[in-house]
Amino acid sequence: MQKASARTGPVHLYWLYLFALVPLLSEIVESGGLPNGPRDWLTEGVMTAVVVAGATVLRRQAIRVFDATHAQLVAVEELRHAERLAVVGQLASGLAHELGTPLTVVEGRAKMIASGEVSGAELTDSARVIVDQAKKMAALVRELLDFSRRRTARPERLDAGELAEAVVHLLRPMAQRKRARLTLERSGRQEIRVDPMQVQQALANLVVNAIHSVGAGGQVTVSVGRETVREREWVCLRVRDDGAGLTPEVRARLFEPFFTTKAPNEGTGLGLSVGNGLVRDNGGWISAESPASGASFAIFFEAA
Repeated sequence: MQKASARTGPVHLYWLYLFALVPLLSEIVESGGLPNGPRDWLTEGVMTAVVVAGATVLRRQAIRVFDATHAQLVAVEELRHAERLAVVGQLASGLAHELGTPLTVVEGRAKMIASGEVSGAELTDSARVIVDQAKKMAALVRELLDFSRRRTARPERLDAGELAEAVVHLLRPMAQRKRARLTLERSGRQEIRVDPMQVQQALANLVVNAIHSVGAGGQVTVSVGRETVREREWVCLRVRDDGAGLTPEVRARLFEPFFTTKAPNEGTGLGLSVGNGLVRDNGGWISAESPASGASFAIFFEAA
């Protein structure tokens, strides 16, 4: 998007200057002709100048408002993309671990083919295994790239369970590296109308936080179903963990920008704030609870 200026941009408002002609046109209509005498011309001239000056001020103010709004929107999008890339950075090591097994299989089969150890049907089978493992690795890399890619919001009707499944699949390597258990519970098909990448980012932030919270041997559960809140039924994506839980002080500040309970260099403190904004932009809301043990975060959307 290009920045609006005094000469270009979406906020021209040149039509305001037409109001400068209103006094003169009004005089012509009422009198049936042009103003008579120097005094009438002077009066009309002063009125026209005042209206022109007012139109100029209004136009400049409108452009300033547009510029400020545009800059704010750009900053918000940059913040969201930066937070998404922060999650991608955490996923990278998990992805490397996930690629280890298929790479080992490919290397072993390739060595067998190169050394002549296999022939005939065994050769064909080894080549097929290499192709299958290569497709698996390509899919993993593609998922990571799709998650990190910048794109405009495009709401669509989708199954919340499939969206949650994609997030769990993407983050399972991270959970395994942290020696935490990550599971998914789904209850039928739950359709919502949202931008999938934005909601995926918000849900991923909650899951990443939960994985960090539980540590080795902990349990993180992502569930998708229907819940009744405020006398209405909602589609709910819930993330539960058995970590340390949330103190009242922490709960009060959860969605504040840059607030974090993590150690230095382990988080920006923007994940929940950005995620909350993304969910609200898609017509939903987030709640946080601290039951007897651990923490529970829920994202609510209207059913499509």
